[in-house]
Amino acid sequence: MVGIHCSGKHPNSSQTGWKQLCLKELGTETTGEPSPDGTYMLCRKEVVVQKEMGPSLEYVVVKKNPAEIVYRGQIMRGNVVWYSNEEVIITEKLGILGIRKENVRTFRVNVRTGRITETETPEKF
Repeated sequence: MVGIHCSGKHPNSSQTGWKQLCLKELGTETTGEPSPDGTYMLCRKEVVVQKEMGPSLEYVVVKKNPAEIVYRGQIMRGNVVWYSNEEVIITEKLGILGIRKENVRTFRVNVRTGRITETETPEKF
């Protein structure tokens, strides 16, 4: 699963900062990674579901002002990083550990609109 676009505000988000929203959603403290322009924060948490499958990654993207969750998701063995001010790159590794490059799916997601585009895996990812 790539993720879910969240168009509504989180309850009580106007009185809560981005760190508190990440803590509430992920259940753990996180430092977060700001988008290039600083409008959003990307918070991640690794969860080991099955040892042979590797860890899954839960993540949320929070708009900082006002603090509201705009996107959330969970992937098995992969990563989420900023691509632009409003887009993240999600790489998802399929199959058994020790994968080959052909088993990697990559998506570019606009966290503001929720638009998901499958794309080539950039070399830097």
